[in-house]
Amino acid sequence: MKKKLDKFRVIGLKKIKQEKGDIIKIFTKEDLFFDSFGELYISEIKPHKIKAWRYHKNSTQNLFVIKGNCRVVCIVKNKFKKIELSENTPKLLIIPKKHWYGFKNEGSVNVKLLNLSSKKYSEKEILRKKMNEIEYNWKK
Repeated sequence: MKKKLDKFRVIGLKKIKQEKGDIIKIFTKEDLFFDSFGELYISEIKPHKIKAWRYHKNSTQNLFVIKGNCRVVCIVKNKFKKIELSENTPKLLIIPKKHWYGFKNEGSVNVKLLNLSSKKYSEKEILRKKMNEIEYNWKK
Protein backbone atom coordinates (compact mmCIF):
# COMPACT_ATOMS: atom_id res chain seq x y z
CA MET A 1 0.00 0.00 0.00
CA LYS A 2 1.31 3.46 -0.90
CA LYS A 3 1.89 6.03 1.78
CA LYS A 4 0.21 9.41 1.25
CA LEU A 5 2.71 12.19 0.73
CA ASP A 6 2.48 14.89 3.37
CA LYS A 7 5.94 16.44 3.31
CA PHE A 8 8.32 18.05 0.87
CA ARG A 9 10.88 15.85 -0.77
CA VAL A 10 13.83 16.50 -3.01
CA ILE A 11 14.97 13.40 -4.82
CA GLY A 12 18.32 13.35 -6.58
CA LEU A 13 18.07 11.77 -10.02
CA LYS A 14 20.71 9.92 -12.02
CA LYS A 15 21.71 10.49 -15.60
CA ILE A 16 22.03 7.33 -17.61
CA LYS A 17 24.96 8.03 -19.92
CA GLN A 18 24.50 6.89 -23.48
CA GLU A 19 26.61 7.46 -26.56
CA LYS A 20 23.76 9.04 -28.54
CA GLY A 21 22.36 11.10 -25.65
CA ASP A 22 21.72 10.76 -21.93
CA ILE A 23 18.48 9.74 -20.21
CA ILE A 24 17.12 11.00 -16.90
CA LYS A 25 14.33 8.92 -15.42
CA ILE A 26 12.18 11.17 -13.25
CA PHE A 27 9.83 8.59 -11.72
CA THR A 28 7.49 5.70 -12.36
CA LYS A 29 3.98 4.99 -11.17
CA GLU A 30 5.46 2.32 -8.87
CA ASP A 31 7.51 4.86 -6.88
CA LEU A 32 6.25 5.18 -3.32
CA PHE A 33 5.95 8.97 -3.62
CA PHE A 34 3.78 8.84 -6.76
CA ASP A 35 0.24 9.84 -5.82
CA SER A 36 -1.83 10.03 -9.00
CA PHE A 37 -1.82 11.61 -12.46
CA GLY A 38 -3.82 14.75 -13.15
CA GLU A 39 -1.89 16.57 -15.85
CA LEU A 40 1.63 17.19 -17.13
CA TYR A 41 2.77 20.58 -18.36
CA ILE A 42 5.79 22.84 -18.84
CA SER A 43 5.85 26.26 -17.21
CA GLU A 44 8.34 28.90 -18.30
CA ILE A 45 9.89 31.59 -16.14
CA LYS A 46 11.66 34.47 -17.87
CA PRO A 47 15.18 35.47 -16.74
CA HIS A 48 15.26 37.04 -13.26
CA LYS A 49 11.45 36.94 -12.97
CA ILE A 50 9.49 35.68 -9.98
CA LYS A 51 6.28 33.65 -9.97
CA ALA A 52 4.88 33.71 -6.46
CA TRP A 53 2.74 32.70 -4.53
CA ARG A 54 0.70 29.53 -5.17
CA TYR A 55 -1.16 27.09 -2.93
CA HIS A 56 -2.91 23.91 -4.05
CA LYS A 57 -5.76 22.70 -1.85
CA ASN A 58 -5.92 19.17 -3.23
CA SER A 59 -3.00 18.42 -5.54
CA THR A 60 0.64 17.46 -5.20
CA GLN A 61 3.14 19.14 -7.55
CA ASN A 62 6.08 17.08 -8.88
CA LEU A 63 8.61 19.53 -10.35
CA PHE A 64 11.66 18.97 -12.55
CA VAL A 65 13.77 21.61 -14.32
CA ILE A 66 14.38 20.80 -17.98
CA LYS A 67 16.25 24.03 -18.81
CA GLY A 68 17.91 26.74 -16.73
CA ASN A 69 18.04 27.07 -12.97
CA CYS A 70 15.64 28.44 -10.43
CA ARG A 71 15.08 28.88 -6.75
CA VAL A 72 11.89 27.42 -5.31
CA VAL A 73 10.77 28.81 -1.98
CA CYS A 74 8.25 26.82 0.03
CA ILE A 75 6.66 27.64 3.35
CA VAL A 76 6.99 24.66 5.67
CA LYS A 77 5.71 25.00 9.25
CA ASN A 78 5.84 28.81 8.97
CA LYS A 79 9.49 28.78 7.80
CA PHE A 80 10.91 29.41 4.36
CA LYS A 81 12.62 26.46 2.72
CA LYS A 82 14.83 27.22 -0.32
CA ILE A 83 15.50 24.59 -2.95
CA GLU A 84 17.70 25.14 -5.99
CA LEU A 85 16.66 23.29 -9.14
CA SER A 86 18.94 23.18 -12.14
CA GLU A 87 19.29 21.36 -15.44
CA ASN A 88 22.87 20.54 -14.35
CA THR A 89 21.91 18.69 -11.17
CA PRO A 90 18.74 16.73 -11.91
CA LYS A 91 16.32 16.60 -8.98
CA LEU A 92 12.64 16.01 -8.50
CA LEU A 93 10.93 18.37 -6.04
CA ILE A 94 7.66 17.17 -4.58
CA ILE A 95 5.40 19.83 -3.07
CA PRO A 96 2.43 18.32 -1.25
CA LYS A 97 -0.96 19.99 -1.16
CA LYS A 98 -1.69 22.82 1.29
CA HIS A 99 1.69 24.61 1.08
CA TRP A 100 2.55 28.05 -0.29
CA TYR A 101 5.41 28.22 -2.80
CA GLY A 102 6.99 30.43 -5.46
CA PHE A 103 9.78 30.46 -8.05
CA LYS A 104 12.57 32.77 -9.17
CA ASN A 105 14.59 32.30 -12.34
CA GLU A 106 18.21 32.73 -11.23
CA GLY A 107 19.73 32.74 -14.71
CA SER A 108 19.80 34.47 -18.08
CA VAL A 109 17.73 31.91 -20.07
CA ASN A 110 14.07 30.96 -19.71
CA VAL A 111 13.54 28.25 -17.11
CA LYS A 112 11.50 25.34 -18.40
CA LEU A 113 9.88 23.63 -15.46
CA LEU A 114 8.09 20.31 -15.95
CA ASN A 115 5.19 19.75 -13.54
CA LEU A 116 3.28 16.54 -13.10
CA SER A 117 0.31 17.49 -10.96
CA SER A 118 -1.69 14.81 -9.15
CA LYS A 119 -4.96 16.55 -10.14
CA LYS A 120 -6.14 18.29 -13.30
CA TYR A 121 -5.86 22.06 -13.03
CA SER A 122 -8.89 23.87 -11.63
CA GLU A 123 -9.21 27.52 -10.60
CA LYS A 124 -11.27 26.31 -7.62
CA GLU A 125 -8.35 24.21 -6.40
CA ILE A 126 -5.61 26.87 -6.40
CA LEU A 127 -5.09 29.96 -4.25
CA ARG A 128 -2.77 32.81 -5.19
CA LYS A 129 -1.21 35.72 -3.35
CA LYS A 130 0.67 38.66 -4.79
CA MET A 131 4.41 38.58 -4.27
CA ASN A 132 4.31 41.26 -1.54
CA GLU A 133 1.55 39.50 0.42
CA ILE A 134 4.09 37.05 1.84
CA GLU A 135 7.17 38.69 3.28
CA TYR A 136 10.20 37.05 1.68
CA ASN A 137 13.40 38.66 0.40
CA TRP A 138 13.85 37.29 -3.13
CA LYS A 139 17.11 39.29 -3.53
CA LYS A 140 19.02 37.00 -1.13
